[in-house]
Amino acid sequence: MANLVAPSAAAKCCGPNHAITVTMSLSAIRQQGTEDVMPTVNIGSLMIYHVRYPESFDGLFTGDDHDTGVRIGGDEWGELFFDILGCPPPGDLGDPSTYAQRRSAEVLRCLPRYPMLARISDIFEDAWYNPEEIAALRTECLQVRDEAAGGQTSKALRKLIAACDEALRERMGVYLACE
Repeated sequence: MANLVAPSAAAKCCGPNHAITVTMSLSAIRQQGTEDVMPTVNIGSLMIYHVRYPESFDGLFTGDDHDTGVRIGGDEWGELFFDILGCPPPGDLGDPSTYAQRRSAEVLRCLPRYPMLARISDIFEDAWYNPEEIAALRTECLQVRDEAAGGQTSKALRKLIAACDEALRERMGVYLACE
């Protein structure tokens, strides 16, 4: 099981359940420039969509569903899952028909405190969160950010937190579509 090494300075000074949370909006991320919004794709990426019914989303936007215009690059995803969370890299594919299920179980064993984040365990698989799950995903992202060694904050976490904030305001779900 991966343990995050040291609490951040914010957690030390304010306690683990501090009420002051600094997050960045998706519009602020968009203003940072092309590389932060649409990173160079080298091992895949996840497009962040806000959709009303993510579980049945088929790639076609209806109603107020929309693309946020922000992507989590493969390198950003890798930094979060391998460097910060300490997940093992994917192993031998073995039987392709059961790989996704086996990988998901392996990541859940590695991240028992973060079941929402564990659902993004494969950069080449879509993941989604229904509107009622967004607050839990956001909480996990904030916990990882606050507990990360040396206060290390990844671009992927910033993007996920901002996507959750916007989805909560819009009462939408989040769909992460692999590219």
